[in-house]
Amino acid sequence: MSKPLRLLVVEDSETEVAPLVRELRQHGYEPDAVRVDGVGALRSALQRQTWDVVIAEHGLSGFGSQEALRVLQESGLDLPFIIVSATAGEEAAVTAMKAGAHDYVLKDRLTRLGPAVERELQEASVRGQRREAEQSLAAQHGVTRILAEANTLEEAGARILQALAKNGEWEAGEIWVVDRQRNVLRCLEIWHAVGRSLGEFETRTRAMTFARGVGLPGRVWASGQPAWIADVTQDANFPRGPLAAQVGLRGGTGLPLVVGGEVIGVIAFFRRTPGRPDENLLSVLNAVGGQISQFLVRQETEAALRQSEQQYRHLFENMLNGFAFCRMLFEQGRPPD
Repeated sequence: MSKPLRLLVVEDSETEVAPLVRELRQHGYEPDAVRVDGVGALRSALQRQTWDVVIAEHGLSGFGSQEALRVLQESGLDLPFIIVSATAGEEAAVTAMKAGAHDYVLKDRLTRLGPAVERELQEASVRGQRREAEQSLAAQHGVTRILAEANTLEEAGARILQALAKNGEWEAGEIWVVDRQRNVLRCLEIWHAVGRSLGEFETRTRAMTFARGVGLPGRVWASGQPAWIADVTQDANFPRGPLAAQVGLRGGTGLPLVVGGEVIGVIAFFRRTPGRPDENLLSVLNAVGGQISQFLVRQETEAALRQSEQQYRHLFENMLNGFAFCRMLFEQGRPPD
């Protein structure tokens, strides 16, 4: 079975893309290739969706592999970047590799392209797994520290969302809690990345409530399971879709906060690119969700103990007052009724 491959090609001619696709198919891939030929188009494509590999023509006039590599590096994405060239040039290849390109393939030796893509995908996967493991530990340790320093979830909410957002390049996050009296979800906190403005999306979100099954938070509440939306702007059960489109939010995921088998809240995240979050990210969110749930349980337990303490103190004070009153009556020679 052919392996799907999301391929972004920096090339000024559509006819030059066909040989690349044909060679990759012979190596067992089924490329979904998109061609771009300028800085703006490349940046837009990198933001619009996720890619597996970037292949760039070396000798384009005005916009070639060097400029394309610079744009990719500025985006912060760790994608295999392979240069193809019509002419041999050892010096050019060395320069490209030093700049950060992963391989350099000549057009008259395209049989090297398939193995090069396979190797670089494997190495990118290893780098990604290592990075995800480090980010997972950092997120869990960060949330543990934040919760240890906080008295309430309201106080810790924004910092928790910020700590988790690093796992998945999220642009915005929300914490929703169940209002038991009204039987709805209400927004406890909303966060957005530095330099981001959510405008009306944030304003409306803070004022909204969700019933079971409604919107991303509501469907997580109803199911008690993680959920994701590939593109919130196209989802029929996402009432804030037009507002999300205005601020460029596309992919979304939500995770339940569960205590004793009951969903007491929901965490939701959104990002610019559509698609489903990976399983590692969901496992990170699930682990942190457990930490937050335990924190809420501890809060409720401490609140119940404080209430009991106040009740006992009030009862004890009443007893003391009663004893004092009886003593006063006896001292005055008037036994109490």
